[in-house]
Amino acid sequence: MTSPHDDFELKRALDELPRSIDPPEDLWPGVRARLTPHRAADWWKRPSTLRLAAGLVLVAVAAGWLVLDRRAGGAWRLAGRTFAAGESLHTGHEQRALLRVGTIGQVDVGPDSRVRLLDARSTRHRLALDAGTIAVQVKAPPQVFIVETPSGTVVDQGCAYTLEVDSTRTAFLHVTLGWVTFEQGRRESLVPAGFRVRAVTALGVGTPLAEDAPAALATAVLRFDAGHAEVLDSILALVRTKDAVTLWHLLARTEGADRERVYTRLATLAPPPPSVSRDAALRLDRLALRLWWLELPGTIPIYPDWVRTLWTWWLKVAG
Repeated sequence: MTSPHDDFELKRALDELPRSIDPPEDLWPGVRARLTPHRAADWWKRPSTLRLAAGLVLVAVAAGWLVLDRRAGGAWRLAGRTFAAGESLHTGHEQRALLRVGTIGQVDVGPDSRVRLLDARSTRHRLALDAGTIAVQVKAPPQVFIVETPSGTVVDQGCAYTLEVDSTRTAFLHVTLGWVTFEQGRRESLVPAGFRVRAVTALGVGTPLAEDAPAALATAVLRFDAGHAEVLDSILALVRTKDAVTLWHLLARTEGADRERVYTRLATLAPPPPSVSRDAALRLDRLALRLWWLELPGTIPIYPDWVRTLWTWWLKVAG
């Protein structure tokens, strides 16, 4: 139990304490920063806010560019005037013409050529080549620029190529940049840069060949496309590593034991990735073949289905 004297001494000690206690001077900057409220004018100095503001500016600029691009993107030009859907062009014996394809590229029309513009929108450009030669240079999303020929449809994937239709209505495609699909019905050829392919009206789209393929190999492939399956032995003996694209197409154009022979030769020249099994390749599993495609010399990735779906959605909205 405390005595009155002890209570008096405690009160006197408390009275002698300072009324305020200042922290050491070197602590004040940190304390002051915590006590000072953020001013509204300083909100933009925060890193997260800066990133958000920059992102919004980029979105606004991109949206503005897309609006302008859509307004001008569908207009074709020929010699300073608009070349509209429904018009045709026939060049003379020594005449050439340059068509500007909206904002995505150009088509150089060679002598003695006939072309018709079927569709001219920023979301879809479609040209028909009835005869002659065109040289195409396009930078666009997949399936935006399309050329119809008497022997099939050439679908651009963002590339450069030459396309010829001769007097027999046979089409010859030579890709120099990127890659192209050449389609007729359910038959399709994927043609990367450095490859060529022929399409005959009665036979469909042929098998792609490297531009420097040996003459004997080119002849054998053309005969195979014409229905002479017995030349497969010659093809398998003549192909080089850079001809793997040719064999990749032959997987889907052979059956049974012949397909197994093609698989074995292709796997020797360009082994499939570990994720692609022999069974999957032989049953022409779509994903397996696409993964193997990436391992072939000179190929470019095939756009996944979801990318094409996204572009299709965007084109519908933009159109």
